[in-house]
Order: sequence, then C-alpha cells, then structure tokens
Amino acid sequence: MHKTPTQTSIATLHLRQHMGEVLEEVYYNNAQFLIARKNKVMARLVNDTYFSALEKLVKSDTSLEDTLWLMLDKQARSAIYESLAEREAEQKIPLDQAFAE
Repeated sequence: MHKTPTQTSIATLHLRQHMGEVLEEVYYNNAQFLIARKNKVMARLVNDTYFSALEKLVKSDTSLEDTLWLMLDKQARSAIYESLAEREAEQKIPLDQAFAE
C-alpha cells in the first residue's frame, strides 16, 4: 500500500530562508510543498523520484501526454473550464418530462 505525499503550502519568503530544511523534507520524507506568493500557488516542489515516476507514466500513455499538454496550455485550459461551467449551468430536465408531450 502506498502513502500519499503530504502537501504543505509554503510562502516564498519562508522557502528562501529555510531552503535546506525544505529540500531535506522533500528528499527524505517525500513531502510536497505548494509554493505560494501573496496566497497564490505558483509552483510545487516534489522530489525527483516522484517527478520521474510521473514523467514515465505520462510518456507511456499518449492520451495522458496529450491531456497534460492541453491542461498546461492557458487558452485550452480556459476553454475547457468555460465549457464545463456552461454545462453545469444548463437546466436539467427529468427524462419523463422530456418525453411527455
């Protein structure tokens, strides 16, 4: 059974002041840090083993690779989220009501 890495938000100033400690936590304890500036997550710090495993997984499946690149493209990501929001906002009609005429 695997253990999901811990995710801790960390400010850029704290990261600069404690880089050695943070790197040791990432390397030895498989911790993940969400690096934030002004309460906005800007990046994620993960250990090399974790990232290499993700890279290998993505490269082994072209559909995952395509999905990743779509999610990294700002325009594509925006269009996807907009489409999902529109879909959620649509009025849903019960099936029996749709066929009752």
